[in-house]
Amino acid sequence: MKNEIEFSGAIDRAKKAFKINDDNRLAEFIGMKQNAFYNCKKAQSLPYDELLKTANTENVSFDWPLTGEGQCTKIKLQSQKLAIK
Repeated sequence: MKNEIEFSGAIDRAKKAFKINDDNRLAEFIGMKQNAFYNCKKAQSLPYDELLKTANTENVSFDWPLTGEGQCTKIKLQSQKLAIK
């Protein structure tokens, strides 16, 4: 069983989740400089902190871009008001 997360698959899913078409735009969107993102890509090292922060602000499940499993977006829980009579 493979424990490592495949860089290209995770980045492709992140681009899909954030509705972005290219690496340069993704780097900007997650708050990275393009050269820093390129260095991550070259080293096959995911920018976990940046992806997690962006996933949280964009209501995207952090697991889905990483693993491809589950739902792309987080399920929003709505509070229900109960009327007491």
